[in-house]
Amino acid sequence: MRVNPSSSHYDSMKYPLRLTLYLAAQAATCATVMLVFALISTSGALANPSLFALHEKTMPPPFSAEYDIHMGNMTLGQLRIDLRKNNSHSWTYRARTQAKGLASLFVGGNEMTETSHLELIDDTIRPVLFERIQVTNSTNKSERAIFEWHNNSVKTSYKDRRLQHPLNKYSLDKFTLQLALMNNLASLPERSTVAVISKAKMKKYVIIRHGTETVDTAFGRRQAVVIERLRDDASYMIWADSRTHGIPLKIQHIKQGKMQYEVVLASSSLF
Repeated sequence: MRVNPSSSHYDSMKYPLRLTLYLAAQAATCATVMLVFALISTSGALANPSLFALHEKTMPPPFSAEYDIHMGNMTLGQLRIDLRKNNSHSWTYRARTQAKGLASLFVGGNEMTETSHLELIDDTIRPVLFERIQVTNSTNKSERAIFEWHNNSVKTSYKDRRLQHPLNKYSLDKFTLQLALMNNLASLPERSTVAVISKAKMKKYVIIRHGTETVDTAFGRRQAVVIERLRDDASYMIWADSRTHGIPLKIQHIKQGKMQYEVVLASSSLF
């Protein structure tokens, strides 16, 4: 029987070609599946609001802390933070910034006070009222947010804005976010997002955990977890003490790649 050489040659090439195409398709499918799993894993971390939950058992004890505000070698003002436990189910978290000289440019006046009133509701500590009092010679930049957990909404006001937003169990105001970072420092992933109320709007911030660094402080060399709170072209770099309830040792405000000012811990009841 005579074999057609052209047909034999075609068959000998056909099956390796099919096998190659099959393996390539399988490889592409595997790569797609791996990519999907990676995206699911990443988006789960990004969208998990419980990363920033405040729990009573991990809350720092009541404390006070005083910070100096610097721009280069100049001290521009002071910041005092207090966490007070009012009773078994409520806390008050307050910051008062006292500016002098050039510091009034970024504070928007000589003084600014931020206060978050927190309550234990079900199994989490949640803000019930946030107030920022900031009055300058030219404008009123005060802000207010009333959290109505019974109907899962928050009523906000800032300047002439009056807005209402839906809430989930882990919604925060911007000031309470700092306390939440302290509360969950050990469990923060490398990258996550959180929705917060700020200036009457619901905003999303990216939280990046950069690792650890040793920081020179008024209390000696301390180990700190470096956290970045990022939104648009501005960020806050936070060096949080890894052993003392995550208290910020220093904070830098960065805008368009340039440091605007630095806040450095001078004293605290936690040390």
